[in-house]
Amino acid sequence: MVGKMQLLNTMIVTVISAASSFVTVLTIKIILHPEKLREKSAILKAFRMQREAAQRLKDHKLLKKLDKQKLYMSQLEKELSSFQWKMMILNMLPFFVFTILSYFIPLGETAGYLSASISRDGSPIPLSLAVWCSICLFFFMLLFRKILGVVL
Repeated sequence: MVGKMQLLNTMIVTVISAASSFVTVLTIKIILHPEKLREKSAILKAFRMQREAAQRLKDHKLLKKLDKQKLYMSQLEKELSSFQWKMMILNMLPFFVFTILSYFIPLGETAGYLSASISRDGSPIPLSLAVWCSICLFFFMLLFRKILGVVL
């Protein structure tokens, strides 16, 4: 009975990790539009490179032209920092789900064992559900970002 409960808890953690990762990545794609922000980031990077080149070459004509764009570039910087803030909050949602889940499933239980070949004494290393949860979240976030084309 203990083995079945352990397997059930591991499966529940895995499924909830996959679901919460999918919802998070989908939310990022729908709400934040990372492709638009990637374009804005490229524009800002090009502006900074032009400005540095103009300062190095002491090109006053180009510097005046770039100074006219400074207000727009500061707005882009604000948008990018706002995006990063929202991204941080959205990426914390799966951990919030597991905080709630920890009230129902003891995440300190053993989910499985790592290979004995990486152990010093040859015995298997126990892997807790909390560590399994972290591994699953990392894996599924990468997987769904790749599948849905959310590249940051």
